[in-house]
Amino acid sequence: MKRATLFLITMFALTTLKSQVAYDQIDLFDMNRKGWAQVKLNGKFGFIDSNGIEIVQPIYDNIYLFDMDKQGWAKVKLNGKFGFIDSNGIETVQPIYDNIYLFDMDKQGWAKVKLNGKFGVINSNGIEIVQPVYDDIDLFDMDKQGWAKVKLNGKFGFINSNGIEIVHPIYDAIERFDMDKQGWAAVRIGKQVSYIDTNGVLVLTDKN
Repeated sequence: MKRATLFLITMFALTTLKSQVAYDQIDLFDMNRKGWAQVKLNGKFGFIDSNGIEIVQPIYDNIYLFDMDKQGWAKVKLNGKFGFIDSNGIETVQPIYDNIYLFDMDKQGWAKVKLNGKFGVINSNGIEIVQPVYDDIDLFDMDKQGWAKVKLNGKFGFINSNGIEIVHPIYDAIERFDMDKQGWAAVRIGKQVSYIDTNGVLVLTDKN
């Protein structure tokens, strides 16, 4: 088995040499993705296919396992930033984020991203739905179906399932909907308590 593996790696090394590419390391095929082998050149990682063709250029500091974060995608790291490549080796998310969290944790088809200490969201196509401007983004549906509470500069608001800011983060506190009245949520600025409805509109202010 070891001889066969060594022979296979040697053959691919010779094949790449013919095309004037000599890798420092060629991993076993099918370890990360079926039909592909991870290659290393000058401390950077990429992929070749079963014909020895370079599918992903060795430019990344690290390539994580496919399907760990999202089906058919692999997280990549470059200069301390994270992005994604797909099963064709195409870079679907540029490595610009300080962190990318697992898909579907906060909302189906979405993944929270972090950049310069701020949070945003990308969708399953790698498109940035919510710009990374918030100090925190809570789980969807915790306070209201289809909404997620956001925090900015110590204040709270809401975004909806389209990533649109429905309630600007101006409140010191927001309670869950339906606690005091069906379809309402208590909000507070300082000591003043008010209520917003399911459209995010202010409907009542306590004068006390």
